[in-house]
Amino acid sequence: MHIQRTHSSPYLFHSAAPYLAAAETPVDADTILLPYANKPTLLLIEDHGAMVDGMLPTLEKYFAVGVVNAAEDLPPTLAAGRYALAIVDLTLHRKLQGLEMMPLLRAAGIRFFVFSGTAEAWHIHAAIRLGARGFVDKRESLSQVLHALQEIHAGRFFFSEAIMQKLRLRKAQHFPLLGPGEQKVIQHIFALLAPGSQTMPSNKLIANAAQLSVGRVENILQKLNSKFNILDGTRDSLLAELKERGYFPGASLVPFGEIVSSL
Repeated sequence: MHIQRTHSSPYLFHSAAPYLAAAETPVDADTILLPYANKPTLLLIEDHGAMVDGMLPTLEKYFAVGVVNAAEDLPPTLAAGRYALAIVDLTLHRKLQGLEMMPLLRAAGIRFFVFSGTAEAWHIHAAIRLGARGFVDKRESLSQVLHALQEIHAGRFFFSEAIMQKLRLRKAQHFPLLGPGEQKVIQHIFALLAPGSQTMPSNKLIANAAQLSVGRVENILQKLNSKFNILDGTRDSLLAELKERGYFPGASLVPFGEIVSSL
């Protein structure tokens, strides 16, 4: 079975080199994945052509694979066919589009996990809050991806040992009750945030994006500092606290321990 791949946007090859080792690692897939009577459908969300080319020969032995490399391509792809599983790269086209896509995958009933070189503790926490059933760092071998596929297809979870170590080091906290205006401002903060950035967007940028006055944004940020017990009141401290708790728009805000206990 062959699935049409979506390539409306060109592949990006920035930062491709660090990931080639994972893609080119020799893997005896027959010792990891069991043969299925009918190939399950698998959506590979990845924008590095070298990674796609390195992974497809192995993945297509066991799955009917479709490829999406930009957030805007996901809705029509989901409308055109049903997928059982998905592998998600977090950073697409220099933005955290992988996290943005997770609520759509979750709503479509697709079991998904992360295979990404973007793997700080807060990315892991946010992915789990968004419904990811596993996480593998791209610096690990492709065999870890195959193990994850086997486990997640069987209805289980898979987090590589390297990822579990990061989860053990930092425990995400719960969220205070957030009002609609506060949630709106936080959502726009993350929408404006470049991957890896530790600096909050300006109040003017947030206000323009949220269609609020600068004064209203300042008032909401003061309330958020109070709710998150940020004593120094600095803007970047609020961003750091949101990341510490594993926030991303669309994520579950229930206590993190309750989510992890279900894994």
